[in-house]
Amino acid sequence: MSASPFFNEDHESIREMARDFADRTLSPIAAEVDRTDAFPLDVVKQMAELGFLGLKIPEAYGGLGLDMRSYVCAMEELARKSVTATLFLSSANSLATAPIVLSGTEAQKQAYLPGVAAGERFIAFGLTEPNAGSDAASLTTRAERDGDSYLLNGRKCFITFAPMASQAILYAKTSPDKGAKGITAFVVDMSLPGVSCGKHEEKMGQRGVPVSDIVLEDVRVGADCVIGEVDMGFLNAMKTLSVGRVGVAAMSLGIAQEAVDLAVSHTKNRVQFGRPLCKNQAVAFMLADMETQLEAMELGPLLGLWLQSFFVGFTMTALNIVIFVIVYGRMIEIYLMTSLAPIPLATVVNREIGSMGQNYFRSLLAVGFQGLLIIVCVAIYAVLIQGIATGGDMIGAIWGCVGYTVLLCFTLFKTGSLAKSIFGAH
Repeated sequence: MSASPFFNEDHESIREMARDFADRTLSPIAAEVDRTDAFPLDVVKQMAELGFLGLKIPEAYGGLGLDMRSYVCAMEELARKSVTATLFLSSANSLATAPIVLSGTEAQKQAYLPGVAAGERFIAFGLTEPNAGSDAASLTTRAERDGDSYLLNGRKCFITFAPMASQAILYAKTSPDKGAKGITAFVVDMSLPGVSCGKHEEKMGQRGVPVSDIVLEDVRVGADCVIGEVDMGFLNAMKTLSVGRVGVAAMSLGIAQEAVDLAVSHTKNRVQFGRPLCKNQAVAFMLADMETQLEAMELGPLLGLWLQSFFVGFTMTALNIVIFVIVYGRMIEIYLMTSLAPIPLATVVNREIGSMGQNYFRSLLAVGFQGLLIIVCVAIYAVLIQGIATGGDMIGAIWGCVGYTVLLCFTLFKTGSLAKSIFGAH
């Protein structure tokens, strides 16, 4: 990878260490791991000793407390030689620990994070269900309160590390009528009565790590197993997955780079019709095109996009608060005007102060018309946002969404003065 302003010397040191480990340790065993579908645990221990499994885990809990850029540097380099190794890396720094780091209690952090960083504990992440994959909010696993504990019933599928995990982070509905706002996260010991794993899933890739269903039948867990607040688990899961997706991008880039490197090596060494394949113009063009695509997919721009998304998310939250205040402020204004109606109405018949009542009617009509303008603005905004979602330019869509939202806020602010000017109210 070429030099990038997104990565400093510390990041490059992580990259070099990961590359050396991948070439020296992972590359010799890659074929055997794929053939046997088993990854040596002593290699996992080496990864822990080098700090890979605790890159993003806070120092207070046995990790290194490094940033996202360090994480993606390691992910990319390990993926070049062993995708299986990246599963241990990503699980330890993302899916297995992020829910606890983000929302867990101090007791939960002390109990689980150090063991993961040391390579002594494996934690599975259980969100996906047979009929709730991409639409995670439709999961059917239930957690019913029973005194000081919860009873869990349901089934999770395609759960990586499930057969070898000591715990699993599982998401279940505690308030089914609330949809996504009724999901709670739990940390569950896999040894509890009622917890079982389904059949081992055979995979084409990413072999060496067991994957299976997790079946829950009247599994009783204490209230201390709840991660974060009750009914706030869906937000916890989405924040966790946002970190994991950056890691997936880094892993994919590493795989692609290794594929290109192998293709280049093959075309240099393979001789056909008296010359290496790379001397064939068509082959050379294909290799050059692949290299160009890889350059375009460097992690710097990907991280830039992630940072932009983070900033936009913060901005959108602030704008949503502004919109909420404007809309509900107008509702309160309408309520106050209608509740105080008898006072200005009483002045209408009075010649001297009748203008007070007339202005009241104009103001009431203006407020009502303002409500109509707000509805129209929101409807136009919804259409514009839907158009952005179907476009192909991701960065343009992100900033377009911000622009339209700012415009909506400005328009909502102006609806009051516009409505009053139309009806001559003051």
